[in-house]
Amino acid sequence: MLKQLPNALTLSNLASGILGIICVFEGNLKYAFGFMVLAAIFDFFDGFVARLVNAAGEMGKQLDSLADAVTFGVLPGFIWWEFMNSMGHCSTEGFCVNKYVFLAIPLAAVYRLALFNIDKRQSKGFIGVPTPITALAIGSMLFLFDGSAIGEWIGGQTYVMILLPFMFAYFMISDLEMFAFKFKKKDPLFVYKMIFLGLSLLLITLFHKEAGISIYALYIVISVLSSYFVKNHE
Repeated sequence: MLKQLPNALTLSNLASGILGIICVFEGNLKYAFGFMVLAAIFDFFDGFVARLVNAAGEMGKQLDSLADAVTFGVLPGFIWWEFMNSMGHCSTEGFCVNKYVFLAIPLAAVYRLALFNIDKRQSKGFIGVPTPITALAIGSMLFLFDGSAIGEWIGGQTYVMILLPFMFAYFMISDLEMFAFKFKKKDPLFVYKMIFLGLSLLLITLFHKEAGISIYALYIVISVLSSYFVKNHE
């Protein structure tokens, strides 16, 4: 019974993602983001608990990817779909291609998750930005759009709003090396991870709930720099 606990947590991740999608269609993006955050917590602990009760296996790995495809692929995609509609970037008459740019997010997320399952290079870190980090960055943008000057500017630029889903998609399936949030002895990336955490706390202090996209960008920059410097040091 105890060995089924990791799967129960993974299914809780999936359930949270489904409930988040319902919230999007009900027009409540804050609740949708809340379910996404809850799902991310379940996603973090399912692997930890699986190792704790010695229940890690192929079944859990596949189930985790299927749940993540919904929660961190479909859900953020629909959040972007709602952004485009509510901000007036989609025509209500006839066919409007702008309405469908959100598809880049779930399609790239599913591709990345499938690639992760077969890519042996990702045992210690990540190749491309992980789907949960991307999804949380996208979801958190609702706070950026809610009254901030830069958020209003970004939200008002149709071409920027069209291009952003493709940017998120690119970083998910790119070959950029991203560090994982694992701490171990003699970790050559330890200093960079601490710098990232310190700067992230500073961004949260300065920008509060609007800091999500800045932390996302910081993660990419520090990951790329740390990978470059560690390789050249070796």
